[in-house]
Amino acid sequence: MGPRLLRTFSAVITHGSFSYAARELGYTQSAVSQQIASLEGELGVELVCRRPVGPTQAGARLMVHVASILLRIDAARAVVRRVKGKTTGRLTVGICPPAATAHALRIIGEVSRRAGAHELTVRTS
Repeated sequence: MGPRLLRTFSAVITHGSFSYAARELGYTQSAVSQQIASLEGELGVELVCRRPVGPTQAGARLMVHVASILLRIDAARAVVRRVKGKTTGRLTVGICPPAATAHALRIIGEVSRRAGAHELTVRTS
C-alpha cells in the first residue's frame, strides 16, 4: 500500500470518477484503473465499485485511514528534508474532526510542502 496507490485511491473516491482523478493526478485514466487494480490485488479485496464509482464497504473502511496515512508520510518527508537543510519553519493547523476530510488534509499537506515547513502538526479537538 504505497503512497502513490493510496493517493490514487483517495482521488478516485473523492471525485467519484476515474477520469477526474486522472486529471487531478496527471495520469491517464488507464493508469488510474491499473493502480486501483494493483491496490485491490495487493489487499485481496475490491475497494471501488465501478458503476457508479464509489467505495465498497472495504474501500470506505480504508478511506477512513488514507488521509492520516498520507499526512504522516508527508510529515516524515518534511522531517527528512529538514535534516538535509532544505526546509524551514513549522506549521500547526487546528481543525475540527468533521472537517478533517481526506480532501482537507491533502490541502493542509500541500500547503505545508509549499511553505517549506519542516514540522507539520494537525490538531483536532
